[in-house]
Amino acid sequence: MLFFISTFWTFSKLLPYILSIVGGIFFAYTFSKIQSKFGRLKYIIWLIPFLIYFSIYPIYEGDFSNNSTSKSIKSLPLKDKSAQLIVVVIPGCPFCFSSIQSMKEFHARNSKLRIRYIVCSSENKDLAVYKKEINGAFTIENTKDPKKWAKFVNGRFPSFVYVNKAKVQIWSNDGFGVIAKDAIESSLKESFN
Repeated sequence: MLFFISTFWTFSKLLPYILSIVGGIFFAYTFSKIQSKFGRLKYIIWLIPFLIYFSIYPIYEGDFSNNSTSKSIKSLPLKDKSAQLIVVVIPGCPFCFSSIQSMKEFHARNSKLRIRYIVCSSENKDLAVYKKEINGAFTIENTKDPKKWAKFVNGRFPSFVYVNKAKVQIWSNDGFGVIAKDAIESSLKESFN
């Protein structure tokens, strides 16, 4: 049971693909007369549901990533160094904006984790767009020193910064996949137990 809980995000990402393959095998087996008629093409028939699902929801390299870099907590350009997940975004970035829905889903499973958005802009108008979409779900603020934050996350946006104890882990958007989410959840369970 613990294995399933600690791999929720990975399992939930893989489950539709697994079910589509199993469904394809079941479909092909059910229509065994078709199988014998087509010979070796039956294996392609098994894969049709998977290929349909994959064409609609392809697997990207970042989906199963956990590529983070570690930095000293002293290097965090923030006075508040308590446990939290910081999402560093920039104005006008569609990937940054789409991270909000993902973080809402992540927060629904991890309500004790504080999630904070930092917009790399000193303009309040840039903050307003994110604030409307976040709608009070997380803390959001802009920064007086966008260059410092951009340097901290190596100029990659959105970046996800997990602060826990004396450790800071940073993921760029293409490295923050389901395995990274599972790793954070695992860390949270250790912290809160």
